[in-house]
Amino acid sequence: MFEDAIPEAREYVSQEPHFRRVWHHYRQFLFKERIQQAIRKGDLTDDDVKRAKSFFDSNGLPSPTLLHSAMKGHLGDVSNDPAY
Repeated sequence: MFEDAIPEAREYVSQEPHFRRVWHHYRQFLFKERIQQAIRKGDLTDDDVKRAKSFFDSNGLPSPTLLHSAMKGHLGDVSNDPAY
């Protein structure tokens, strides 16, 4: 699901500030929309999303840093955490 929600960077992605802001808002909107679609289809539940939010950043997007930290054990023992 994340692969669809956050398109990979193409050969050239502008570093222009306005473009980066628009791109950020687009990614955020698309991710939230894909989550809602998955809930409507029954692939996810609201509880799944609530548990996973501990791995989202302040903008509501998945945080690779938090996930990586959890995988490396820097967030304590999360192996019993259903969100992980």
